[in-house]
Amino acid sequence: MRRTCIAYGTVIYELYDSAHDGVDGLQEVMSFYNKNIGAITPFGAEVLADYLQEMPADLIIFAMKKAVEANVRTIQYIKGILNNWCKKGIKTVLEAQKEDEQFASNCGLT
Repeated sequence: MRRTCIAYGTVIYELYDSAHDGVDGLQEVMSFYNKNIGAITPFGAEVLADYLQEMPADLIIFAMKKAVEANVRTIQYIKGILNNWCKKGIKTVLEAQKEDEQFASNCGLT
């Protein structure tokens, strides 16, 4: 298994070929976080790098977009969204969008 290391701030992350999006995905996730949530902490970067091992970058970014829309820009809120999706077996943005539509429909928000 090939290993790639990437430095972000003062932290070095090791990514393996099994990661969905690898180095580019991590950079994309970190860039979105910094531009839309705020300066990422080493802990936040580690949390998002861990999620990137389990799910694609676009799904993580979609969770961050939901946090921005809700004006709850914390790593805990993003983790909550991602953990709920993991429990429900959601692995793509399309599945997450369908879940949102179903939730809104059940709550009478549509």
